[in-house]
Amino acid sequence: MKVSIVTLTFNQERYITEALDSVLAQECDFDFECIVADDCSTDGTREILRRYRQRHPDRIRLILRETNVGARSNLADALLQCSGEYVAVLDGDDYWTSSQKLQKQVRFMDAHPDCALSFHGVQAVDENGAPHEMEACSPRPERSEIEDLLAENFIATCTVMYRWGLVESLPDWWDKTWVSDYSLHVLHAAHGWIGFIDEIMAAYRVHESGMWSGQREAARMDEYVKTLALLDKELGLRYHELIERSIHLNTYCEFERRFDAASRLHARGKGALAWPHVKWLLMHANRHGDTPLNAVIVLGVRSTLPWLVEPLVLAKRMVRRIVRGNSDEDAG
Repeated sequence: MKVSIVTLTFNQERYITEALDSVLAQECDFDFECIVADDCSTDGTREILRRYRQRHPDRIRLILRETNVGARSNLADALLQCSGEYVAVLDGDDYWTSSQKLQKQVRFMDAHPDCALSFHGVQAVDENGAPHEMEACSPRPERSEIEDLLAENFIATCTVMYRWGLVESLPDWWDKTWVSDYSLHVLHAAHGWIGFIDEIMAAYRVHESGMWSGQREAARMDEYVKTLALLDKELGLRYHELIERSIHLNTYCEFERRFDAASRLHARGKGALAWPHVKWLLMHANRHGDTPLNAVIVLGVRSTLPWLVEPLVLAKRMVRRIVRGNSDEDAG
């Protein structure tokens, strides 16, 4: 088996047909299999999967969970079933847009035996398949290293192909983070370089039920930072300074974004809408970076004890006058 494709599904009856059709449309001069692991769907997903297996028993292998095990455990078990030299991943709500995707990627990997994983361009689409404004992939050089990946996750899962067997087993902490695809990218990149094919051959669907796109921005940031810390230990602290910089950049940017949003909402008299941001800022005050901590405290007071704001402002002005007056006397 040259390529094993892993597809995870859970209540994706609306999208799974397009995903599987894009797999079956692949034109290859090698054999490939598609392992579809359904995590106990309760909609019509399983009926669709059974029809596809019946029509294409040589291509489709089904794993139908009797209970919901969660996306991470579902993926881990599906990966254990792979027998291909290479492994590609396609979630049930994404799809490939080129019938040559597997052929071109395998040709690239075969030509570069020291390449541990490769990916290609991708178009973000909405739930109806129309182009989405989100930038799913920025231009990359043909070759990147693990240091580049630790600084930024630039690989969309529906585009990746791993050289299978480089990572002997998943770490014990792998199921403690739902950024499991990024972890898998990094673990493979520790064994070779990362290749990029500059051609859009997949569509990444952005919708509310998506495992990643459906999460709140702050939740994505927190999970990404946690995963970086876990990878730091897994990699023996060899890239500690780089990972620390990446963690700082991600948390600092989130702090600034929320501070600006809360300030604008308060200025417009919408304190209730600002409160979720202020609450997050107060809980993560140690990440304030260049944002003055007293400004964060003022936002907190505005949101929880608005009647204290005016007396505090007056007191601050009075202190400034006293300090200025003392300075003038000393100068005299």
